[in-house]
Amino acid sequence: MKKKSFSKAIRFIIGLLLIYFIYTKLDQERLIGGIESIDWLYVFFAFLTVILNRVLMAYKWDILLRSKNIYSGYFYILKVMFIGNFLGMFLPTSVGGDITRIYYLTKGNVAKEESVSSVLVDRLTGFFSLFTMALLGLFLSYSILQDKMLLFAIISLFAIFMVTMTILFNIRLAEWLGHKFKNISFIGKVLAQIKSFYVSIVDYRNNLPVLYKTIFISFVVNFIRVIQTYLLFVAVGANIQFIHVLMFVPISLVITQLPISIAEIGIKEGIYVYLFSTVGIDMALSFLASVIGTILQFVAIIPGFLFYVFEDSTLKLNVSPVNEID
Repeated sequence: MKKKSFSKAIRFIIGLLLIYFIYTKLDQERLIGGIESIDWLYVFFAFLTVILNRVLMAYKWDILLRSKNIYSGYFYILKVMFIGNFLGMFLPTSVGGDITRIYYLTKGNVAKEESVSSVLVDRLTGFFSLFTMALLGLFLSYSILQDKMLLFAIISLFAIFMVTMTILFNIRLAEWLGHKFKNISFIGKVLAQIKSFYVSIVDYRNNLPVLYKTIFISFVVNFIRVIQTYLLFVAVGANIQFIHVLMFVPISLVITQLPISIAEIGIKEGIYVYLFSTVGIDMALSFLASVIGTILQFVAIIPGFLFYVFEDSTLKLNVSPVNEID
């Protein structure tokens, strides 16, 4: 735990150093001018998109749970999502929010494999939509960027993701491993547990309407992130075309998934400055739009803090295999 906490502290420091390094490269007068001319109405609209995304992500997770006959009530799921977002900022792991969600499900007597598989499939469908949009963005913007390293990085990450998807949704692999090591008791027990996770995950693959619906919602969520970024650029006075935001935001979201800093601090600012400078956006305005977006993300976790402090002890999952409990 201490090692993980130290790692998170290092990542936080790296993020701050990146912020400072980028800041020293900016036109200070343009940055101050951008701050003074911020249109707060557009910032408010951008904040609403942040909250809307939280609402949609909770709805998406609830769909996955209902497909397994786990009915908890949408507002319970929404609260857990907010708490996960809040704790994810502080837990010594990059998947702290996901661990929080799994904890609250298992706390409500949901089987561990069902809890893990619902969160994992939720993540995977999100990554699938994000990578698809990023690859499309790279294709549309390659004549502008002509960055072979960036293209290689995105395609490599997508390839790793697809291999992971293939492994996770392949029940035959678990069966083959179980047969291969069946005579080794310890490994056999571990593989039996792994197989139960495989079975739970593969159940989603066999329910295509649910997968299609959650993937569609994932595309909507990521598109709303594009709208959010566009609103922030307009708020700081940047003369930007929506198509450029549509091309670059998915690419930046993929890059910021790398566990280099905390809450994307420094990484997002750097990639925004780099990408949007290629279409003539002043680096100071790109930096400012990114920083405001990060601040909004932190503000959006306040409900999670309140739910955690005032309702944590009363948050218990009511599971009914037949009737929905609201």
